[in-house]
Amino acid sequence: MNFLEYPFEGLVEAFQQAALDALLRLLPTMLFILTIGFLTYLVWTVAKGSLSDEPNLFTRVTKEIILFAVFYGAVATSPG
Repeated sequence: MNFLEYPFEGLVEAFQQAALDALLRLLPTMLFILTIGFLTYLVWTVAKGSLSDEPNLFTRVTKEIILFAVFYGAVATSPG
């Protein structure tokens, strides 16, 4: 294989692999930040009293936790 004919042979694959490695290294950090953000949101909404629209506070908080768990599970088990 002549370098002058194919100067970028394998370069795209190398960049793709580097990007994938970087994303996989950042995934735990992103999930941690997402978890802290959700817990902050949950505490803030409970403290602010905006969850009072729901007749039962426990039901509303449970719904929020279930939605977060589904999203967290989808992100954590996504291929790649």
